Amino acid sequence: MTDRGGPCPPIGGGRRHPANPAIGGSAGRHFPGIVNDIAPAYARPFLAPVRRLLLTPTEGAQATLHLATAPELAEVTGRYFIRDREARSPEMSYDPQLQQRIWDLSTTYATAPTTNHNA
Repeated sequence: MTDRGGPCPPIGGGRRHPANPAIGGSAGRHFPGIVNDIAPAYARPFLAPVRRLLLTPTEGAQATLHLATAPELAEVTGRYFIRDREARSPEMSYDPQLQQRIWDLSTTYATAPTTNHNA
């Protein structure tokens, strides 16, 4: 529901959620007030400049598609990219203790029993 009581516009595959300002949603244009309602007061002055820095869905998909389909990258693995350029990953990613902790948590969550809520 919108702040006017009507339904939200449909969201298609590969599209951003219209009410999520963190990923550049269009709620501010379609439903004035939603963005201001969900953004803390101290963040509101920064919303417009931040939106200008975000990628459109098409721009965001271009790098992923290039990395997944470029013949020259077919054998490349274990590398870090920022958009479509290879880069050094953040320093914390080289911490062996953190790597082990993340691995342990991942395997714990991946092997945890699930609950069937439909039973």
